[in-house]
Amino acid sequence: MRQYVDFSFIPTEQLPMHWRLVNWERSLRGSVGSGVAPMFRQYRSSEVYEQSGGKLPLDHQDAEKVGKAVVALPTPNLLAINWWYVRPVNPTKAARGMQCTLAELAKLVIDGRAILMGKV
Repeated sequence: MRQYVDFSFIPTEQLPMHWRLVNWERSLRGSVGSGVAPMFRQYRSSEVYEQSGGKLPLDHQDAEKVGKAVVALPTPNLLAINWWYVRPVNPTKAARGMQCTLAELAKLVIDGRAILMGKV
């Protein structure tokens, strides 16, 4: 029988680090509307997206610090954090690629955040 793993669970003490990692992930994706030609039929200027609200401001300096700390993580934790924030695919597929169980994958993400809390 398979054990259920709740990947949405984030320990309360790790919430600040989680939001910093979310900021880091958003910085990797670039800004909304960038790279679109103004003559594109459905083009909307960046101001349209900025006025929509609901988004947290992007802190590029903190994202750079977090990114450098993520790269310095041990490889299993690096891959798990990268999976969680940057390349979210099916957890089973990610665990298979990392040759671990789902429970181990969840622990690697939590441990990776804990390591980052001590470094950044």
